[in-house]
Amino acid sequence: MTRWVEINSGNPVYRIRDTRVVDINSGNPVYRIRGDRVVDINSGNLVYRIRDTRVVDINSGNPVYRIRE
Repeated sequence: MTRWVEINSGNPVYRIRDTRVVDINSGNPVYRIRGDRVVDINSGNLVYRIRDTRVVDINSGNPVYRIRE
C-alpha cells in the first residue's frame, strides 16, 4: 500500500487508491492524481506536483509529503 507521509512529522496522512488520494483515517478521497499533477477532488484546482518520491506544493515548490510503499 502506497502512503503519503508528512515530511515534518513522519506521520502517514494519505494512501493511494488507483488515481485517488484518500484520507488514511476516514477513507474519503481528497485528491486525484493526473500524471505528475495532483488536483483537489472537489474544486479541480492544481495543488501539488509529484517529483520522484516527494509531493511538492505547487506554489512554493517545497516538499510536503514523501511517498512510501
